[in-house]
Amino acid sequence: MVNVVLFNVPTAMLKDLGYSNVFIGLSSLITIPYALKFLWGPVIDAISTKRKWILRTIEIQLLLWAAMVFLLVTSHFTVAIFFGILFLVSLSKSPQEIALVGFYLVSLTKSDQARFIGIRPLTSRLAMVFTGSLLLGMAGIFGKVAGDGDMRYTWGFYFLCLLAVYAIGYLWTQTSCPYPIGDKALPRAPGQGIWNNLKEPFVALLKIKYIGLAVLFILFIRSGEAFIHRMVVPFYMDPPESGGYGADLAQVGFIGMIGLIGASAGAVISGFAIKKYGLRRIMLPFVAAAIFPSLIYTALAVWHVEWSMTFDLTGIGINYKTDLNIALSFGALVENFGYGLGYSAAEYFLFSLSRGKYQTSIAGFLLSILYIVVLVFGAISGWVQSLSGWGWFFVISVLVSIPVFLVLPRLRYVDEETSKAS
Repeated sequence: MVNVVLFNVPTAMLKDLGYSNVFIGLSSLITIPYALKFLWGPVIDAISTKRKWILRTIEIQLLLWAAMVFLLVTSHFTVAIFFGILFLVSLSKSPQEIALVGFYLVSLTKSDQARFIGIRPLTSRLAMVFTGSLLLGMAGIFGKVAGDGDMRYTWGFYFLCLLAVYAIGYLWTQTSCPYPIGDKALPRAPGQGIWNNLKEPFVALLKIKYIGLAVLFILFIRSGEAFIHRMVVPFYMDPPESGGYGADLAQVGFIGMIGLIGASAGAVISGFAIKKYGLRRIMLPFVAAAIFPSLIYTALAVWHVEWSMTFDLTGIGINYKTDLNIALSFGALVENFGYGLGYSAAEYFLFSLSRGKYQTSIAGFLLSILYIVVLVFGAISGWVQSLSGWGWFFVISVLVSIPVFLVLPRLRYVDEETSKAS
């Protein structure tokens, strides 16, 4: 859920408050600590267990969400404070992400990892359905009905519900999270500092065969996706005279939920396909599926399809009625289904490179590279859109990913225990 609030919700919130697409793109820079997560790998390897790291960081995030709710309901909220809290959340999420990956690696065999690679994104998508779609839509409706559009009602409701669900999730994690035998701190030589452990994992990363090609693969497959996922909500919410569809928060939540259903289905299918056919055989079609469906947004921008159905809650006593654009929902479904297929395969490829004594730190390096790509392209996405317009923006998002097809034939795959070929 944290990822959604860090990367998706600010986009909708800033657009709702009237900020420009250029500013929305640049706002992704507040998550810079998340891009430096690899620095936490040696610390997590050297201190305590990954399970404890996960629980302690959740506790920090609970306090930050509580502060957000307090500031909203007491009218002390400002965008600067909002960014400050998100910066601290990003800072706490960095070690949590590395600990989660390390916990995944030490808890499961390579065979189990192949089976769960589709389940892991699925649970992430379910969290996105709630925080980025269902709860966002509910907050939009609540703000209009109870607060006449007052942002304190809309976003106070949102973060209060988020805090409650996050607290329940923390209690569940604390009681159900296992204690893997391999989850323990790595021994250090007498006098050796924690950061001395940074050199050896980095050297191990550089020794991975064809690591340069793997980095290029990350760069190209994530660049176009970073463009779209930072700007798709502004595309929904921009007024028609600016090339958008004028959607409100409730409509954005509904469209997002349809899209996440597609992404979840793609992620699960990808996991089963990797398990059955092996990574090499499915990589090309799944990567293509992640890139080319984005062109459907180009069609929506150029032809501005008005295919809608009425969404009316007055029958159940809620004074809310709007028109939902079915064309946008279909576009989100198709694009996110392809994204689920391709990104799950790409993520498993990265995890397959993380082996040996420093697998957590190596995974941290690779995930940081992946997110730096997302950060950079997300930051410039608003500027590119403002110069090109919506139609050409979505074409550009595909073009920047095309070079991945030059890299794919040269990738080398680690043999999985249960894959047929690689």
